[in-house]
Amino acid sequence: MNILLFSCLAFAITDLEYSANFAENPSFELDANRDGTPDGWRKLAYESAARLEWDAAIFRSGSHSLRISETLHTGAKDTSNWRTCSGRWSARPRPVRPGSKYQLQVWVKAEKVTGKAYAHLAWQRGTSWLSEVSTQAVTGTSEWQHLVVTGTAPQNADSVVISLNLARSHGTAWFD
Repeated sequence: MNILLFSCLAFAITDLEYSANFAENPSFELDANRDGTPDGWRKLAYESAARLEWDAAIFRSGSHSLRISETLHTGAKDTSNWRTCSGRWSARPRPVRPGSKYQLQVWVKAEKVTGKAYAHLAWQRGTSWLSEVSTQAVTGTSEWQHLVVTGTAPQNADSVVISLNLARSHGTAWFD
């Protein structure tokens, strides 16, 4: 298996040539345009109360992590619509080879997470979502946990998006 290491975020391709870096800015350290957001990553709060931050205080390695807090609106009872109770950091789409296996590895730290903190690979064709594979979810309070998911790009996929998620939750999750 060819492993692509990105500090704490790792993405592996099992039947492609080794590449020095598949995901852009996988350790979340670079901000060349100085906009306060790591290059190659975007905040997505949708319609939720999520607070997404580029955190320089808590990290596993390097000098930054990505933090997501409080995705639930105060007093929210209905969590059936994921857009109203989820926050995520997503990387830019990266090209994939259909039928190839890909592996995502990420570290997650949780504090009072009542929902779930996890990462996923979302397969796309153009800008249309096809399917996704997710890591195990972390809940409660925990020190850094290593999460891994492996998936095969569907035959009609042309790209993958890496997302780091906090869903239906109070509390905070850090990804590194």
